[in-house]
Amino acid sequence: MKLLQKFQTPKDRYQLAKELGLEWRSVDWEIAVLRKYSLVQDQGSYGKIVMYQLTDRGMELLKLLRETEANAP
Repeated sequence: MKLLQKFQTPKDRYQLAKELGLEWRSVDWEIAVLRKYSLVQDQGSYGKIVMYQLTDRGMELLKLLRETEANAP
């Protein structure tokens, strides 16, 4: 969920890795999984840097996770 929350604005894998304290390769793998399930999409690229953002489906999942977390006993 932490990674999904970071996509409030489009970001590249290096920004995400820095914010999460992870190596970019780990973030790259997680982005690949999120893209596979249409939760994240490419927003644009600048040279070799690709910006990612949540899809509508990703936003709905994040909303569901937040709601579930907020209502947990």
